[in-house]
Amino acid sequence: MIIVASDGLWDNLEVEDVVAVVNTYTDKYQTINTSQLSQLIAEFAEKMSLKKDYFSPFAKRAFMSGRRFIGGKQDDITVVIGEISKSENDKE
Repeated sequence: MIIVASDGLWDNLEVEDVVAVVNTYTDKYQTINTSQLSQLIAEFAEKMSLKKDYFSPFAKRAFMSGRRFIGGKQDDITVVIGEISKSENDKE
């Protein structure tokens, strides 16, 4: 699985947060619906972007550069997931 996303996702979620959503999803469902999973990740990022008291990845980077910022960062959020699988014709 490859996840490609705009900065709106990464400004609001750490890699570990995205992995947690993926793990929760794959534990719940037998087959992966990449469209549905993309939507869930984007919605979680949007929810976090609206939090005023969240020390988001964006806020952490701002703090490290000497700026004061707390909360999520409202931005466009795009998530695309590609699933890679072995073809039946491929030999091991």
